[in-house]
Amino acid sequence: MIIYIIDTNLVFSATLNPTSQIAKFIFNKEDYDIELIAPTFLKEEMSRHFDRLAELKKTPAKIVSRTLDYVYKQVNFVKDKDIPIPHYSRAAELIREIDDDDLNFVALSIFKDEYLLTGDVELYNGLLGKGYHKVITFQQLKEKHNIN
Repeated sequence: MIIYIIDTNLVFSATLNPTSQIAKFIFNKEDYDIELIAPTFLKEEMSRHFDRLAELKKTPAKIVSRTLDYVYKQVNFVKDKDIPIPHYSRAAELIREIDDDDLNFVALSIFKDEYLLTGDVELYNGLLGKGYHKVITFQQLKEKHNIN
């Protein structure tokens, strides 16, 4: 089984459009022998963006909440406090001048030594530019695993 750390923008996208390619992948990840994990911070970040998500989706909050819960069931969460401090320190160096909200995701990627799956082009390019190569875009993942 291959493990990927999934970040907030992909969960947001899947919740916004449950018939999108990213959503279909998340809901059918077992077909590709893939496990998705994320820091519990993802839930905190999604709660901050919930109103915007409901507004964009033009759907009652209750329905958005159900969709989000279904997406969450596809992800195994790692408690932020279970990620060792040295991994946060290294992640802080890497995300400096990119986006502080990505700290927990990069720290988990370092801790688990697994790829960070992101739709955030700025994060992707920024990490590569700093020599961190354990990052992959959804497009690259699709090509790697022959996902249609």
